[in-house]
Amino acid sequence: MEVDGEMGEEDCRTWWTQENNIIIRTWQDSEICPDSHLRKQRRQQCHSDLIHLLQKIQGLPPAAHTLPLELTVLYNMVIVHSNISAGGFLSEHSVQVQDALSRVMEALGQGDTISTGLWVKILAADLSLEMTSALHRLAGLQCALWLSNGQPRDAGELLSLLGRTPDVHKCSHKEDDLLLLIKAWNVSPEEPETILTVQTTSHVKDVLYNAAALLQGSCCPSSSVLSVGSQIGHAG
Repeated sequence: MEVDGEMGEEDCRTWWTQENNIIIRTWQDSEICPDSHLRKQRRQQCHSDLIHLLQKIQGLPPAAHTLPLELTVLYNMVIVHSNISAGGFLSEHSVQVQDALSRVMEALGQGDTISTGLWVKILAADLSLEMTSALHRLAGLQCALWLSNGQPRDAGELLSLLGRTPDVHKCSHKEDDLLLLIKAWNVSPEEPETILTVQTTSHVKDVLYNAAALLQGSCCPSSSVLSVGSQIGHAG
């Protein structure tokens, strides 16, 4: 598929946004479906449709105009998977997030880096409100992925960036620190629902707080965060 200038990008964004919204409305409608087998089928189809949509978007070079949509579709896809799968998050989800961040860096014309270094550069850039909102959503998901993978320090560093917490390098990012960092995160205002999402950023923040609280009080920390993905996938 070839895109001819800004008009082509605008058309693609409109089509892809409509496609995302149809999928998310189908997902939302499935929640009240009385037939459990049909509900499962519809939700699995939503996951497949989001994967296909993301592949179409990422089949084109990254562009600032479509990146908020791309990041939101990825966000929706991972959360939907965490809801329909007993295993929750997959290792490939972290890879997909990193790949998406690399595409953001490419669109910003900046050099590549790794791990939280990507977030440092991206969040320091001059971004639109729409892009900031999409990044905050994805950052919350990134923190959930890291907590589920036993990486609370990485999650703490990202939360410090999101909350603009002073003395970030002095913070130990233990479980009690995580609670403070999550509280300090002032979630970017959600844009009017032009691009629909499975869950709000505020809900993800609440799930992260509950997971950090469990982590703080658990004698078996690894087991207390295993359900982060499934918690995010359910309505608050």
